Amino acid sequence: MTRNGRISMADVTTGNVAYLADAIHEVTKPNCFVPS
Repeated sequence: MTRNGRISMADVTTGNVAYLADAIHEVTKPNCFVPS
């Protein structure tokens, strides 16, 4: 990851794209738990 938060897409392959998509989804999905 670069200093500005971008990632290198050069290493994305058909073998790891699903893993990458799941990881991105995991850190960007709305948080269902709202502390009171």
